[in-house]
Amino acid sequence: MADFNAKRRRATIVAQLISLGERLTDKAITMFNKLIGRLFARANMRRKQKYADTRQETTKALRLFRDTLRALVIANDTGWNAIDVLDDKIGWHRLLEAKPEVEAMVQDADPDPLLLAGFCCSFEAFPA
Repeated sequence: MADFNAKRRRATIVAQLISLGERLTDKAITMFNKLIGRLFARANMRRKQKYADTRQETTKALRLFRDTLRALVIANDTGWNAIDVLDDKIGWHRLLEAKPEVEAMVQDADPDPLLLAGFCCSFEAFPA
């Protein structure tokens, strides 16, 4: 660069700065895309894990629902009191015990992925 005059040196430095700015911008955009992708991937994995964990609870609730329907059909077919049949076949206490679990399942049925991403992420150093 010593062979260049002052204007040419400045122009070379400015060209290098512009090139560096473009590369930094590209790297920043790439880093942002990786971060967003990682956030959504974590949220999706957390959602899948949550549903896998609740599958057993869901099966238990569905079996109780099936048994309840069967008891109500028996009550309807025989003309017996439905509450008495439920109490005999299932037990009223089982229905009352299942109520909070079923309400929790319905409440958490479809969470917003963006909210999940916000709860599960932490900002870490970005790999190169």
